[in-house]
Amino acid sequence: MRGAFGMSNLPTDSVPVLADFQVKIGNPDLQKLWLGCKVMLIDKDGRRWSPTSIVSLKTPDNVGNCISAIFSGARSGDTLNLRETFLVPKEATKSIRPAVSVASERPRFLLFQLEKD
Repeated sequence: MRGAFGMSNLPTDSVPVLADFQVKIGNPDLQKLWLGCKVMLIDKDGRRWSPTSIVSLKTPDNVGNCISAIFSGARSGDTLNLRETFLVPKEATKSIRPAVSVASERPRFLLFQLEKD
């Protein structure tokens, strides 16, 4: 995760945050297994943020998102590069952590622990 600073026309006291993931594919039936794929950010108070389209940043050609991964045609053993963009309050950036879930596994989800500075 990293912030994208220096952008104009954003709400006051907000920061775009990029969450980058690498996913190694086991079972390639992503159209079934990744249905309802959702990446979110969660802070220490339990507040949640979903990806936004308000912030438009250039993404490398080899980077997709949760939805594009479903239709990528990835095979078992492939590694996919994924990125989701969020807009969060500056004060929340100190405690946010990324989480990933898919419909077939809900209510369970992966909540990532970040290294302390």
